[in-house]
Amino acid sequence: MTGSPQNNVIQVQVSLLGFTYPFLLDFIHGFSALHLAHLQPEKQRHYHAVADRFHSIGLRALANALHDIDTNNCHAIYAGSVFVCFNIFARGPLPGEYLLFSETGPAIWFQLLKGVKSILGRAGSNIPYTGPFQHLSAGPPEAYQPVSVARGLPPLDWIDHFQRLRDHVICAGDTDAMFDIEALDSLWVCYEATWGGVDGTYQGEAKNQLAFIWTYHLKDEFVLRLQSSKPISLIIFAYFAHLLGTLEHIWFISRWPQHIICGIYSRLNDSHRPWLQWILKATNQQDEN
Repeated sequence: MTGSPQNNVIQVQVSLLGFTYPFLLDFIHGFSALHLAHLQPEKQRHYHAVADRFHSIGLRALANALHDIDTNNCHAIYAGSVFVCFNIFARGPLPGEYLLFSETGPAIWFQLLKGVKSILGRAGSNIPYTGPFQHLSAGPPEAYQPVSVARGLPPLDWIDHFQRLRDHVICAGDTDAMFDIEALDSLWVCYEATWGGVDGTYQGEAKNQLAFIWTYHLKDEFVLRLQSSKPISLIIFAYFAHLLGTLEHIWFISRWPQHIICGIYSRLNDSHRPWLQWILKATNQQDEN
């Protein structure tokens, strides 16, 4: 255990909430089982079955609680919904499932993320930073250096690639191009917060250094373009997958970035694959480090 505010919330505060709202303990047990499956792959089937059992029990109780969300239970409901999203990651990549799109229809993980947003919309967007979760806001609102400097990540020459793709989208004349532009510009902010701008520096909102802030603000129209295998939308998502790769030290994130990039590459034709060459090279270098 570490003393960071984030770990305190997960290890202590959510566990304490679980004594009042047992579905949280079910999700914690299920998540722990998935971690054991990760550590002991030879027992994966057993631990996945255990996780499914706890997850199913927790989901039923969470669904019932959602009917009566109020100021008393909103933190527990929010924590439970986040655990449901975590469990998708923790189970590991599945063939045809890529977080924001899938081969069989709308991606489960994105639907769950929309559920989290709906809960915040009903109970208040400040839930993650109040009550038992107040320590999550302990960090400064502003950042004065990119993530790569703070964590010693290898530098990344990304700006020209983003600009060329942006220019290409504008010149292509797609009537729905604005959704790709919005997604790319939003990701641009995250990349700058992670690897720095033209001069390699970053000074701005600390929340931009959270990789998942990009997925949180995505519009449904862009996700529909992913589901329809629109090439430019897929390329932008591949760029996000590389950003996600900066979190591969977290056990339940590992394997996802490579899975997403490979899935996207297989869907692109030869004329669009060159847009991924720099990201493939950067991802390989990231893996080597």
